[in-house]
Amino acid sequence: MKIAIHAGMHKTGTSSFQENLRRMNAPGVRSFGPEAKEFFSGGFLNKSWISAKIQEAEQDGVEVLVFSHEGLSVAPPSDLKVFTENHDPRFVITFRHWCGYLHSRWVQNAKMRDAESFCSFMTRIDDNTPQRAWIEFDKVIVAAEEAGFNDIVPISFDKVVSDGGIIAALSEACGVPDGGETRVNTSSVKVDIDMLRLFNGIRGGGVADALSPMRVRLGNGGARPRIFAQTPIVGGLLLRNPILAEKLRSMLDNTRAEVTLDPSMFGGWQSHFERSIARYCNDHSAFFGEVKAVTRTYSTLEIEDIPESLRKEMRTALWREILRVRVVRSRWLGRLRRVAFRLMPSYS
Repeated sequence: MKIAIHAGMHKTGTSSFQENLRRMNAPGVRSFGPEAKEFFSGGFLNKSWISAKIQEAEQDGVEVLVFSHEGLSVAPPSDLKVFTENHDPRFVITFRHWCGYLHSRWVQNAKMRDAESFCSFMTRIDDNTPQRAWIEFDKVIVAAEEAGFNDIVPISFDKVVSDGGIIAALSEACGVPDGGETRVNTSSVKVDIDMLRLFNGIRGGGVADALSPMRVRLGNGGARPRIFAQTPIVGGLLLRNPILAEKLRSMLDNTRAEVTLDPSMFGGWQSHFERSIARYCNDHSAFFGEVKAVTRTYSTLEIEDIPESLRKEMRTALWREILRVRVVRSRWLGRLRRVAFRLMPSYS
């Protein structure tokens, strides 16, 4: 039986690949992804569950077993060894150049929980976070090697997206059919990310040290921070509170600045990374291909910069909208229950 460990990384088409695996349900192939809640326990890999799934697959005659989870990219070698103790699996990992990756990662964090601006996010990347595999890619390779992986396949997201698609590249590397699928999930956020993150700050209590837990806690083995995922709530809130929305837009617009991410900014990280993959790539020095500088506009406004009176308005509007959504959902659930009850067969 062949075993492939697909470790992400984040923002490299991982969820699209996982969805394709589930949709294909190919004969002889079994896969486990984030839908398996037992994958991680207390922030660490659930090694007993993984060992059991490998043993079950062997007993069932599975030809290819795939474990796919972005959390594997920051798992410590001591956890990853569960895959290599009695087998010789392949470790597949996709990397995206920092010029595109960091923006997408910040957006993802803001959609989930964080409140810090992109400029603050970039500044704090230079701190002494204990586990930095999510930005220093060579650490991912080193961790896999220390865990005992001999077959490591690094994939360049920047190259395969234009060549033939990330799903095809990952499917080939993992030894599974791709079904001709080329679509990759894209963000459907309709709310200004800077606006969304400010309301994250309101919901998080406005405490500065608690406003970027996604970035700080990644890979540190701590409990996962509570996810807000309040994009629909903020969207509805802004429509029902146009005066508040205009006040916030004005503050955001007055603090917007252009930020350019140039490949030269990441030369140190890139050189370390290229050395780490030299054993596995013939063209390691051109792994990402031609990467151009990217300029975007972001607001530098932080939640603590907003006057307390306006924060109070935001807080009131947010909780009113949350309550409204809960009431609407409750009413719909009540209607569905009544319909289901009427449709139930009568045995009288």
